[in-house]
Amino acid sequence: MSVAIIPKPVFMQLEEGSTGFTLHNGCTLKDETNTDGIFDDLCFFLGEKFGYVPLGGSEDGIFLFFSDKPIKSEGYEIDCRDGKINITAASAAGLFYALQTVKQLLNHNTSVPCLIIKDEPRFSQRGFMLDVSRHFFTVECVKLFIDAMAIHKLNRLHLHLTDDQGWRFYSESFPLLTLIGSERPFTALDRIPHRGFFSTDDIKEIVKYAHSKYIMVIPEIDIPGHCAAALTAMPSLSCAEKAAEVSTSFGVKSYCLCMGKDETYGFARRLTEELIQLFPDGEIHLGFNDIPFDEISRCPVCRRRMEENGLSDARQLARHFFDEITSGYDDIKFTVWKNGRQENRTGFIDSSAPYNIGADYSENSLKNCYSYSPNQKADGAEALLFSEYISTFEKAGYLMFPRLAAVSENAWTKEENKDYSAFLNALPGYYSLLRLYGLPYADKKQANPAFFKKTGLKIYSDIIRKLSESNK
Repeated sequence: MSVAIIPKPVFMQLEEGSTGFTLHNGCTLKDETNTDGIFDDLCFFLGEKFGYVPLGGSEDGIFLFFSDKPIKSEGYEIDCRDGKINITAASAAGLFYALQTVKQLLNHNTSVPCLIIKDEPRFSQRGFMLDVSRHFFTVECVKLFIDAMAIHKLNRLHLHLTDDQGWRFYSESFPLLTLIGSERPFTALDRIPHRGFFSTDDIKEIVKYAHSKYIMVIPEIDIPGHCAAALTAMPSLSCAEKAAEVSTSFGVKSYCLCMGKDETYGFARRLTEELIQLFPDGEIHLGFNDIPFDEISRCPVCRRRMEENGLSDARQLARHFFDEITSGYDDIKFTVWKNGRQENRTGFIDSSAPYNIGADYSENSLKNCYSYSPNQKADGAEALLFSEYISTFEKAGYLMFPRLAAVSENAWTKEENKDYSAFLNALPGYYSLLRLYGLPYADKKQANPAFFKKTGLKIYSDIIRKLSESNK
């Protein structure tokens, strides 16, 4: 019997001479670690898949232990024999990831063969970036994305909260940002008005739900560029008080926060403080990409700031701005975009183009996504779902899956253990797990670039591109 798991474990071996485990209503789920809620996700799976509610009382079942052996913090071991699945790990997160593997084992059949699994992640940081600015996704949708992350053993939700096309979280200090900046009159994609933002309670709900799946949440406000939505609400913060509108099209814009004004520094500093309070996981993403340096160089207020601080050009001014608004937060990791990486003072996350899972399959194939190996010096890898042309959860799922599985295997599985053919063979069981959680996906045929060439089906069609460009 072959058993396929995504992402592929470090070691898995079928054992002979002993029985495995068979699920039934009377089996026991016992947590010897007293980790609150650790079985909740598995119980949901068992109820949805089989209608089972483990009642306990029998000697067979699934048993959780903290290990006294040297296991990495997110690693785990599974020993399935004699009617029991014994799981050991060094942390609650390790137990949770082990139970994700158990879900896949049971997803094939109610009986699990006698086997041994020893597993640990390749990278400590395994992320998914969700762009809720270009198109907004509700709290319930975000929770579905979090469910998907858990299945893939990902542990970092990067929320891209602001951009030219919309401001998506409520600021108590600057309520105009959502009152004005969260709405646009239409979208170049479909000519339909678009609006939405997260309240403070929404953010707390998302963070709490993510933490229940051992996922940290990294918020991103994109500054000083990508700020058309913010400057529509607060035009005095722009260079020369340049008038702005929430963008209805996509692509890089010339709007920028004026880094010469004291008011801008106070604005950015206050927003940073709010994010730190709302998102307690110790990392804030500040964007700092696609900055319109020519615009800044023409601004007399920015030039005066450069002269006063001995700065030679607009790039140095941007560095000065970053240093000023992040100083004094020694316990916070500040991250920025840079050349396909997300860099901070201690390292970087590899989020190169092959991990753009919002692109058309004809532009970034499943094989291309799987074959790209993260930089060995990186702290981790992250899949990116930019939502310019993704207006529905169904379309998001179609583009994400199975490419998120490809990224997750790159982030979890050691390079020498990867096998694209085995990965493809594991997809049927993987798809059935996605269906259980109500997650849409592209099947192997639809995820093939040749399918698009044959049918003419494209997410990024030439018509959409031309329409977007005509409304810039």
